[in-house]
Amino acid sequence: MSRPRLTHLGVRVLGPLAFDGADVATLRSRKARRVLAVLALAEGLPVGSETLVDAVWGGEPPADPSRDLSVLVSRGRALLGADRLVRRSGGYALLGDWWDRAECAALVRTAARRRDDGELAGAMAAAATRSIQA
Repeated sequence: MSRPRLTHLGVRVLGPLAFDGADVATLRSRKARRVLAVLALAEGLPVGSETLVDAVWGGEPPADPSRDLSVLVSRGRALLGADRLVRRSGGYALLGDWWDRAECAALVRTAARRRDDGELAGAMAAAATRSIQA
């Protein structure tokens, strides 16, 4: 049975790792969740295989780290879709549509700009926005 394609993927790293439209808890592999977490923190930029291997296994990689990493990526693809977890020239990348960390940074910039412009009510409104919460 194939997994339905996610039409929108929100990536949440502020707090527990979560993906809108996909239940990370169904991914029973702690190592696969770690791969997804590292890719989520990269916000769509490719992460090299060596970096992922180091994040998952530290100084004790398996005998065939490339093969084992490939298995973990495959598990991530089963959860999110092959079109969301892709291989790029620089490594693997997670393609999301929305990132809570980026949203939070944008709200901070807006609040600071409004504060600097003397718009204190606007700054307070931007700072109080709850759109990054689930």
